[in-house]
Order: sequence, then structure tokens, then C-alpha cells
Amino acid sequence: MFSKKICISIAFVAVALTSANAETLQEGAEPIFVRESACAYIFEMISGPKKGSFGYSTSGVQVMRDTKEGLLKLKPPKNAKIVSITCMRSTPVPFPLDYRVILSGYDFYTTNMDKGREFKTKLSKVDGAYTLTMEKGELDENEKKIVDQLLLQFLEDEIEFIESE
Repeated sequence: MFSKKICISIAFVAVALTSANAETLQEGAEPIFVRESACAYIFEMISGPKKGSFGYSTSGVQVMRDTKEGLLKLKPPKNAKIVSITCMRSTPVPFPLDYRVILSGYDFYTTNMDKGREFKTKLSKVDGAYTLTMEKGELDENEKKIVDQLLLQFLEDEIEFIESE
């Protein structure tokens, strides 16, 4: 019998950053195929007997799917607040709508879903600019080109998104 976690991992979302997104790719950058499997949100208990403890849930969150609809609307457990979201992905390169996780008020991490390459990233917004921190692993030259462009594009897309709300 499969565990709930394994079943969630089997289902994944896939999107290619291809020539359809050519206006956002720097010259010479090759498209990258982004796959996402399991995502989880981390929560902190803010009251009650377990105050200060942390937990996680894989219930219902899939960043690449859910950000297409707008900001994330996650419901934390009773007496808890969601502090971050972590997703397993095929690449450390962000998905074009990942900025919406930050706008939703959560820290956002990605980690490798495949055994061949290990990485861990943190996407954040510092002093008005989006940054991608490689907490483990490194970006190759092609990925650096795409990430640099995406981080700038996030600011433009954020303004457009907020104005449309």
C-alpha cells in the first residue's frame, strides 16, 4: 500500500520555459523544463499546549498549479500560522509565478526531486528586489541567465498582478 506522501509525489505538474516565453529569456539562454512534485507547508503553533512547535502538511498545496489562480489561500491548522512552503522540483530555476508565494506572505523553498542533482533554494524579496539564494548546490551558466531575467520579471509581473486585483 502506498503512503499518502508517495501518492502525492507521483502526481506532478510540468511546465517548460520555452520559446513561448522568449521575451523573458536572455539571448543565448536555453529553455528549461520545470517539473514539480510534492509541496508542503510548514506551520508554527501560535497558541495552545504545543505553542512554538512546528509541523507540516502536504494537504492540497501545489504551487505551480495554484499560483495560476492568484495568491495562495491556504488554511492552517487550528492555533497555527503557515510560515513557509517547500516544493520538490526538477530544477532550481523558479517558475514564472513563484513570486505569488512571496506576495501570499510565505517564505518559499525548493529542493531537488531527482537523486541526480542536489539543490535547495530560497526565493525571497529583500529591499524591494527578488533574490534566489542557493542554500545547497549551484546554478549552471544557463540557469544563471534565466534566473537573473526571471527575478527582474517578477517585479514587473508583481506590479501588473497587483494592479489587476
